[in-house]
Amino acid sequence: MSSNGEERLIEMKKKRKTTPRITTKKKKNKPSTTPQSSPFLSLPDDLVLNIVARVPRLYHPTLSLVSKSFRSLLASPELYKVRSLLGNIESCLYVCINWFPDGFRWFTLCRKPDQTLTNDEKKKSSGYVLASVPMTNTPHADFASVVALGSDIYNIGVPQSFREASSSSVFILDCRSHTWRQAPSLPVELFTVSVGLIDGKKIYAAGFRKANSEDKNSLSVFDPKTQAWDPVPIRYSEPLGVFYRHSAYIDGKLHVAAQNMNVAYNFKEARWDSSQRIIYYHMLSNSFCVVENVLYSASHGAFKWYDTEAGNWRFLQGLVGLPKFPHDSCVRLGNFGGKLAVLWETIPYGNGHGSLIKKMIWCAVIALERRPNCEIWGKVEWFDHVLTVHIYSTLESIVSATV
Repeated sequence: MSSNGEERLIEMKKKRKTTPRITTKKKKNKPSTTPQSSPFLSLPDDLVLNIVARVPRLYHPTLSLVSKSFRSLLASPELYKVRSLLGNIESCLYVCINWFPDGFRWFTLCRKPDQTLTNDEKKKSSGYVLASVPMTNTPHADFASVVALGSDIYNIGVPQSFREASSSSVFILDCRSHTWRQAPSLPVELFTVSVGLIDGKKIYAAGFRKANSEDKNSLSVFDPKTQAWDPVPIRYSEPLGVFYRHSAYIDGKLHVAAQNMNVAYNFKEARWDSSQRIIYYHMLSNSFCVVENVLYSASHGAFKWYDTEAGNWRFLQGLVGLPKFPHDSCVRLGNFGGKLAVLWETIPYGNGHGSLIKKMIWCAVIALERRPNCEIWGKVEWFDHVLTVHIYSTLESIVSATV
């Protein structure tokens, strides 16, 4: 062998010794840890339903984040049948916001997941937030157009386009599945509308319409059991002007604010009467609601209730710890299972410029107690910042559904 051949052979042997061997390890198939494969969901369906049915609704928005299977379970009719059998019926607070720039969105009050709070935050925070409710085809809403009865929220008589001036549309939100459906339309199209409950059983819609070049006010009644409106609206023919969007049903009478005077419809006697104008003084800011047959108002930040026997407004006593609202703040009140729910807006100083400015939405829950000396006291159970929104977003309405 030539010297050149020997040298090549020696070099090849060196390379074999120094070149590392590349080996491939077979990857072991790790068991899937996706939420869908959770051992909990592998339990018998009846057992899963019985467990989840005992979880308060305040925690449902957090549970819905676990997996698609949980989301489907939480919206299933079977779950609410079990909840009903167990007696787990709760009042759930819903909030409608005209969300800039997307349109109308709904939120529900829920508990924060514990892991999102530090120890210091837990001491300061109530633990409540507003969680967005995922839904499609959300109709336009208005402060006076929304009312809740049972597990449904009714949105009545709101034009669904800026080109429309009047409407007879009725939409129903099922708060169990969070889906919208259409209901029978109003007997007449209304230019203004205010809705509410009659003895907690039926729904009224009061407003004015233009017919034959004349302004006519009407009152329509809807029966949820038959899902039908009374065929002929109750009319008011006197020339009192347009029905405003402010009304309240107390002591068996529906009080409606109108342009020239105020009237009350007595359902038992089926007649219209004149009504004291003072009752509407604290309703014009849209910060009012009825709780247990008592009309409450937070007009200009002053909490009052209307004494029907004396015919005047009285201050709501107590309210220790509740902060004062900014004079121009938008405030909304709602009946939250016999308690007073209050939502209001604040704009923090120095939080941005122009379209970057944010608003903070706050919530308070107040327990109410009527005392013998013709006083009603309010105890603030908690209040907290529950949501941050764009400066151009507006707080429309709050209602409480029973699910």
